[in-house]
Amino acid sequence: MRRHLPMIDFSGVGMACAGTPAWDAVQEQVMPALQFHGCFEAVYNRVASELRLSLLEIAKDLLSLPLQTKLRNASDVPYGGYLGHFPGLAYESLAIRDATLPHAIPNFASLMWPSGSNPNFCEKARSFTKQVAELEEMVRRMVLESLGVAKYAEEQMQSTYYLLRFTEYGAAGEWEEEKRKLAHMAHRDTNMLSIVCQLNVVDGLQVEAMDGEWHLAAPRSVASFFVIAGEAFHAWSNGRVYAPMHGVAMDGTVARYSAILFSRPISEQTIQAPAELVDGDHPSLFRPFEYGDFLHFCVSAEGRKLKKCRLSAYRREEDITKEDEA
Repeated sequence: MRRHLPMIDFSGVGMACAGTPAWDAVQEQVMPALQFHGCFEAVYNRVASELRLSLLEIAKDLLSLPLQTKLRNASDVPYGGYLGHFPGLAYESLAIRDATLPHAIPNFASLMWPSGSNPNFCEKARSFTKQVAELEEMVRRMVLESLGVAKYAEEQMQSTYYLLRFTEYGAAGEWEEEKRKLAHMAHRDTNMLSIVCQLNVVDGLQVEAMDGEWHLAAPRSVASFFVIAGEAFHAWSNGRVYAPMHGVAMDGTVARYSAILFSRPISEQTIQAPAELVDGDHPSLFRPFEYGDFLHFCVSAEGRKLKKCRLSAYRREEDITKEDEA
């Protein structure tokens, strides 16, 4: 396993820099990374180290709440709320939908701590979400610019929302026969982009590049995030953005904590490649589908069987390849 994914420095670059030489220099690196790896390490210093440390304590406190309390975060939307207690997986996670909207984080806090507000949690979570959402928006806009379809950027932003997720991957502990413990099985994200913030110094995230080689996503900077492309972006880009398999495997005796910001299309949004990305050399790969329907398919019995290639169910019949059926 090669150790490092591509590393791209976003320091000093913000949305206001669009079109400047600094922006263009970063943009030139983003698309190649997402085409082949589907993931890269972003150095983004707008999130202070003090805020990361605060979020680590917040995540520990939040995920140590009683199970009955955490189950208040259950959602009818697949992958939209509490996740945990899966057979064979040491994984728990809580989610805040529409995390960039003013009401979302306070409403979540009132569910977790109904006896009183938690202003520290709300302040830290809001600050983190706002800053990381700008990174996600920059990456997405850079991809669209590279593809020559920047005119769809605003439409995309209007049809997506942000989901903030706090996760705990259990420590492997003392194992007689196994050196590593599966904390989250390999999967592809369903959404557009995921921004992963590793909160403590416990590695374990692994990502498979297009050539089948797995990379350990170990941060090389205290300001690092990992940007991972999802299946919705893969389909919308007509295959130009790669959605990688990835998962978490643990060793040692310390749990891993992460805060992850997902950009997700609204359920009613139709995922379809724009006409500019379809031509003789790039025929349309997928039938149009509503994102909400895709989510429900993913958790169906049929979808679970296709966990490595769920989008294959939406391929145009004439384009199905042996690789898709593998």
